[in-house]
Amino acid sequence: MNIKKAVLTVILVIFALFSCYLGYFTAKILHRPMFDTGDPGQEVEVVKKEEKKATILLMGIDNTANLTDVIMLFTIDPKNNMVNVLSVPRDTRVKIGKRFCKINEAYSIGKEEQALKTVKEVTGLPINYYVVINTSAFREVVDHLGGVKFNIPQRMYHIDPVQNLRIDLKPGEQILDGNKAEQLVRYRGYAMGDLDRIKMQQQLLFALIDQKLKLSNVTKIPDILDSISDDIKTNMSPLDILNYGNVVLNIPRENIKTHTLPGEPRTIDNISYFIPNPEKTLALIENEYIPKPPEIAEDGEEQTENSNT
Repeated sequence: MNIKKAVLTVILVIFALFSCYLGYFTAKILHRPMFDTGDPGQEVEVVKKEEKKATILLMGIDNTANLTDVIMLFTIDPKNNMVNVLSVPRDTRVKIGKRFCKINEAYSIGKEEQALKTVKEVTGLPINYYVVINTSAFREVVDHLGGVKFNIPQRMYHIDPVQNLRIDLKPGEQILDGNKAEQLVRYRGYAMGDLDRIKMQQQLLFALIDQKLKLSNVTKIPDILDSISDDIKTNMSPLDILNYGNVVLNIPRENIKTHTLPGEPRTIDNISYFIPNPEKTLALIENEYIPKPPEIAEDGEEQTENSNT
């Protein structure tokens, strides 16, 4: 497997299915040099134990207007062996330039640079990397994995000729192929709109992890890569991906936490928006994503809530 395919494999694993196949490929890569140094007797160690926390912006875009239907921030915390996932509603109201719009337009306005800037302003999180995945890649992944069992909670029907989108799902437990899985993550006709939609996205991700975390599925990765390699874009270097991939390899399922940007739905000028709550967002970020270090007393002991009791 060449370096490009190795890189795309780890991206696919971390961001499409979290860590389903990461262990296998990271383990393989750890036991061989990745770059030719020009000296046959010299090997370059490229994979290390990563210690720095990193936040990656994952954006799932449609095939028509370059709108981001999925916006998630993954914060990988090597020190505490944790992954926190923050979902940002696509209807989040933001100001770009002189006008207000929905945050899912940021990518179509200014590509990765504008999307990174806008998401950072809304969440307050420093973002190190981005990954852009086309929705067609998501369909291919699910199809190659043989579908995913999922309980559809309600009747879902929606037609959008502009986006070439047809959603037609019936309630009940069933096997979703790639097309139906995409319909699920893009459906918005819930009682709570985008908030319920995000819950469905998170539930589907965990269903994929629980059902497809099997070494036997590793053999399917080459075919998956052939189908989606042109549908993934990232600023992560191969070394970055391998280092953080090695971290995610050792993070247990229960240490993956999901959150949604705090706020509430609201209609402004007959347009449905999600209005973020800055105070609650700050509290969430400080508690879960960038916790403050413990205070150190004069005697060198860490201060805790019970220190003076």
